[in-house]
Amino acid sequence: MRHLLMYPTLICLCALVGPMLLGCRPAVVPRWQLASDGIRRQSEVIQVAIAPDDPQSLYLVTYEPAGLYHSIDGGTSWERHAGGLEGVTVLSLALDPLDSQTLYAGTVSGGYRSADGGKTWQHMPNLPISHIYALTLAPEGHTIYVGTEGLGVYMSDDGGVSWRRTGLQGASVLSLTVAPSGTIYAGTSRDGIWVSSDGGVQWQVAAAPLDEANVPNLVVTNEGTVWALADGTPCLSYDEGKTWRSAGPPGFEGVSMAVERQVGRVIYVAGRMGEIAVSRDGGVTWQVTGGELSHTDIICLAVHSQEPNTAYLGTKGDALYKTTDGGLTWLSTSNNVGKRVVSALVKDLHHPRTLYAGTLHGVYKSDNGGDSWSFLTGEADALYVQALAVDPHESGVIYAGADNGVYISRDGGRSWMRGSWALGNLTIFSLTIDSEDHNTVYAGSWGNNILRTTDGGRSWEPIHHGLETLSVYSFAIHPIKPRVLYAGTVEAMYKSTDRGESWRRLEAMRDGITTFALAIDPTDPALVYAGTTDGVYQSTDGGETWASRQEGMGQVTVTALAVHATGSGALYAGTEHRGLFYSADAGEHWIPWGLAGMSIYAIVIDETEGAMWVGTDSGVFRHGP
Repeated sequence: MRHLLMYPTLICLCALVGPMLLGCRPAVVPRWQLASDGIRRQSEVIQVAIAPDDPQSLYLVTYEPAGLYHSIDGGTSWERHAGGLEGVTVLSLALDPLDSQTLYAGTVSGGYRSADGGKTWQHMPNLPISHIYALTLAPEGHTIYVGTEGLGVYMSDDGGVSWRRTGLQGASVLSLTVAPSGTIYAGTSRDGIWVSSDGGVQWQVAAAPLDEANVPNLVVTNEGTVWALADGTPCLSYDEGKTWRSAGPPGFEGVSMAVERQVGRVIYVAGRMGEIAVSRDGGVTWQVTGGELSHTDIICLAVHSQEPNTAYLGTKGDALYKTTDGGLTWLSTSNNVGKRVVSALVKDLHHPRTLYAGTLHGVYKSDNGGDSWSFLTGEADALYVQALAVDPHESGVIYAGADNGVYISRDGGRSWMRGSWALGNLTIFSLTIDSEDHNTVYAGSWGNNILRTTDGGRSWEPIHHGLETLSVYSFAIHPIKPRVLYAGTVEAMYKSTDRGESWRRLEAMRDGITTFALAIDPTDPALVYAGTTDGVYQSTDGGETWASRQEGMGQVTVTALAVHATGSGALYAGTEHRGLFYSADAGEHWIPWGLAGMSIYAIVIDETEGAMWVGTDSGVFRHGP
């Protein structure tokens, strides 16, 4: 994840309690306290696998943050398994149907095997280094099939020791299943459903329109009925894939599907808006449930054939949910999975103890300086919030930049409206309020450069004349001359002297550097700092020339910056996976300042409270009272 400090107000920390020296230089690294009570852990669950011989034994594959977890109590508690998978992103998982201690994992770099229930893993060297999106085993447990990105299907008949390609070269295979008869079914990305009845020697594509469908899910029951989720529609075949018919609820667009394998009577289909369609009679009739999940994006589903009323669904950001009543109600069941990723953090200037935090699934609020947090955006869809700004003049007005646009609350977060709906879905990286006109707000985005509102967020317009890139990560406004703006993009820095009507590229910084954070010294506005993929850069002439400032920091990506308001030269830099750094001399020299190994996405300093907060990939941390 990449991020930056969204709000421009940075206040001196000289009043902090704790050991300080003249010039605000800390004598020792501060002791940071976790201040995240109430903020849920977040993870993107891409697969759930249930042990065939024990419905209480579950495996969970997460993508953001990447991990593999095991539960032996039906999801109440989880243990992370990483031996041999350190630094590897898992994409798919399969359990041996005859020995649940034997697992196979498909990753972004090939396949892995575990013989001890997932505790340790060994790479399977004879598979190509490719993304493996699908894994399945034949019912006899010895023959394994894997679906790759662009390389088709591979098979092994000796437990993964040796492999051979069986066909579909050029296709990206998203799903695989094997019938009791040995017939293999492969679902692809835009190349439809393929069937092989001879162990993969020859393949036949399904008839139109399934010959060009996107097929993320395939399930074959013990009776031989085949279910496929094709272009969002559940389809089934009774004749080994020769003919297919639609079997889903009318008008329901699915993103994932699970079928109990015993007889195929119970089917769960997840929709795009958090709905769950459930059939208990093999697809003849359907009931739509899941209203409590409207705030989240569902990615995957799993159901145990022995207990079809128990099912699990994985989400983007909200981890795992479980039902034990056939989908009528769903409860979160992964409280210790993932991290409390806080990608934005801002203080309310009207209420000194109030903070707002943006996370992978919405906005939280604390009224007590971070001691506890409450969730605000449950009714505003699933929001991946990377930017926050609080109106300095009008109490209760909050802007949130999410992965689908800008949201605005005018009542302290109790209700939200989407302000940028007219521009479609836009990923917002930064939000900055004009220092003179609080109704003017700038938003840096992916795909539409910079957006500006002059009416408090009711309408937005792009302002990118002269910008040569479509992605703006960071933004800063001159504290005295608000006509002067700076924009950090994916490849260069830009400056405007007319409130964004036109932009000029600043050529002095090395080409190809992405700027994730910008900060201006309020006592000397010609002094500008940029946090980049190449560390910290400093300009003393308003961005015309730049110098690298990373002594003591090394080669790091800087994702957040904060400057003291006293002109003392005190500066903080948050990094990706390297924690926080401090400089007492305007960036000439740096020392580590705690939170080692963490990614820092936001820094908030408060002189009045004598406190400092940071938003990280492990939650909010506080130093001071």
